[in-house]
Amino acid sequence: MKIAMVYINLPEFIWNTHEEKGLGGSESGFIKTAEYLRRMGHDVHVFTRAQVSDFIVPDGSIWNNVDRFDKKEQYDVVYSLRHHEIFNERPNAKLTVLFLADTESKGLGQKVRDGKADLVTSVSCWQGKKIADEESIHGDNMLYSSNGVEDSNTVGFDLSLKEAGRCIFMATPERGLDNVLDVWPRIRQQVPFATLHLFSSFKGWGHDDTTNLEMCSYLYARVETMLSLGIYNHI
Repeated sequence: MKIAMVYINLPEFIWNTHEEKGLGGSESGFIKTAEYLRRMGHDVHVFTRAQVSDFIVPDGSIWNNVDRFDKKEQYDVVYSLRHHEIFNERPNAKLTVLFLADTESKGLGQKVRDGKADLVTSVSCWQGKKIADEESIHGDNMLYSSNGVEDSNTVGFDLSLKEAGRCIFMATPERGLDNVLDVWPRIRQQVPFATLHLFSSFKGWGHDDTTNLEMCSYLYARVETMLSLGIYNHI
């Protein structure tokens, strides 16, 4: 199939940006999806804010600046990450797909009902059901997915090992680490053998160790006072 993958927002990134510096999880997942689809044998065309033109990467996908995306060109699938503005007018595609991520969804339901967006995917059942309810999107137009985890972010830590009571927090600190620490003592009361492993930092956004420690000093200091409750900070 001929597939167009479109990301209209910043930051600029290309096929290997996530290997050279910090990059958000949604953007890294976008890159990995393009790589996976190409390995499956699809004709993949990627459009981002990067200043590239017909740039063929080693896996064979073709990267262009998003301004070169032509809605009139025929594709089997047009996939947009985060932003549904691309579906203000329906692209020339057999299937149009929006991956919600974490952006505003107001007006998305109307685009679905108008046949401009065929399928909406979400990173969790909770998110998908919330948006489906708010935007009155029929269940056939929703697909509940999940975020993946890159094993290389947890060097020396075996994610495949199943261990009863083990919890892992990998989001950036402002995305709920304080809340997790708030509720953890109550969790330990009910599950005394539970452990909490933290891989939470801003280093994935490109900050160095010193800057990350400055940004997270309050939270990391709080973690230090809770180590006896089975918390391990791997940063």
